Amino acid sequence: MRATTTFACAALLLAAGQAAVLAESGQVRSAKVHFADLNLATDIGEAHFMTRIHEAASDVCGGAPFDHALVGQQIFRSCYNVAMDSAMPQVHEAIDVARRKAHVDINEASNDTGRDSYILMTAPAAALGN
Repeated sequence: MRATTTFACAALLLAAGQAAVLAESGQVRSAKVHFADLNLATDIGEAHFMTRIHEAASDVCGGAPFDHALVGQQIFRSCYNVAMDSAMPQVHEAIDVARRKAHVDINEASNDTGRDSYILMTAPAAALGN
């Protein structure tokens, strides 16, 4: 129960926008999801990108548990949801920028967003017992 309470507190802090504070204290795990090689202006490029996002969310949460213990499944799912929530605003922005740029110059659709071409995803390490 204590681990669940600790995780719930960490998730609330992340949801409240405190990820940077937690990251500085080492209480979150993170992953970069690169997409410079994908054309996010296409449905296929977006699908590949989303596959990478889902895999990274699973990875930062330690992977889906192999056992069928309800507590382990719940902890993983909560961590996974926090990780996905941390990435989705960046994901939507990257896709929107690529699609807007494709409309401006259909011959040169690229992922040049004016920033690094990766998404930073975070998840609470407390949920993983780290």
